[in-house]
Amino acid sequence: FHITVKGKGCHGAQPERGVDAAVVTAAIINNLQSVVSREISPMDPAGVTVGTIQAGTRWNVVAENSYMTGTTRCFSNEVWETFEERMERVIKGTAEAYRAEAELEYLRIVPPTVNDEAVVSIAQKSAVAVLGENCLASNPATTGGEDFSYFMQRVPGAIALLGTGNEACGAVWPNHSGNFCVDEAQLLKGAMLNHGLGTQSYLLRRLESQFYRAAQFFFHVMKDAGGGQEHRNMAVMAAGMHNALVFARIRRPGGFLNRQGIHISAKQNGLAGLCALNGDQHTRLQPTGPPG
Repeated sequence: FHITVKGKGCHGAQPERGVDAAVVTAAIINNLQSVVSREISPMDPAGVTVGTIQAGTRWNVVAENSYMTGTTRCFSNEVWETFEERMERVIKGTAEAYRAEAELEYLRIVPPTVNDEAVVSIAQKSAVAVLGENCLASNPATTGGEDFSYFMQRVPGAIALLGTGNEACGAVWPNHSGNFCVDEAQLLKGAMLNHGLGTQSYLLRRLESQFYRAAQFFFHVMKDAGGGQEHRNMAVMAAGMHNALVFARIRRPGGFLNRQGIHISAKQNGLAGLCALNGDQHTRLQPTGPPG
């Protein structure tokens, strides 16, 4: 977030003639902490941090303007949705009390990352299969931001942290340290874990389940409407394709993203396996073109 405070400059020998933006800034920073301590449940972790402050131009002049930047953190989508309104109320109210003006620019960079329990279970089993029984570690939740959370708002998923520390090669520093390095031998295990998750076929099984439910529904609708076999086949294929794309819900101009995050043109085949009907028998048709 960005906060701009507008006061009134004057000489430091006559502060009564101005509105000190530096004082207003200090009050805003203190009052923002009450948003967390008095407006959000202590059972729902959250934080407001002002990281930079710029105020004034000279040591003997009352600051006319100030500028602050900072960040908010939380685990709850409900808190994430209300942070801006709460902060703006406190910021503007505080500035008004000091005869100043203030504006808040709040940027929603990433929402909270909430793992899907079913996917977590699959990831844990895959990790054990690839890395062994002792590979799992339970760590406290972190308020680090992660844009993968946008994918998880549309498709169930989970974040898995891969350990790459090794004293033997000096990989002992945190990831924001200038000395940070990794044990690159561990990256192979990460690739193996990712492949192991794919073989679990969780998303594929869920997609196929939704696909066949839609196919049966459209088949019976067309059958009851008296449509011919060709029309029923077309309805089923359209239903399957629609359901597959609704499940993915990740669109880009001119195409879609598949489960591996690869851009595919809408003109290419292979977005999803199609289902046709031979009498009352469901026959899976293999997709043609690039893997989808």
